[in-house]
Amino acid sequence: MNILVIMWIVEYIFNMNITWQCYVETKMGYQLVSEDFPSRFNRNDVTRAFEGRYNTKVLQVNPISC
Repeated sequence: MNILVIMWIVEYIFNMNITWQCYVETKMGYQLVSEDFPSRFNRNDVTRAFEGRYNTKVLQVNPISC
């Protein structure tokens, strides 16, 4: 395999987005939210991102696409 092909594959993998979803706690209950994050983010990174974005507790953070 050519080094350029390998570099392209690695770049493609690192630039992929994964759709994650979670339940955001609101005053009226829970709301399902889905957003895309870079593939290099793990569950803890995504949880912190959701909590920071919505400034509330989030539950059941899971990827829905790979």
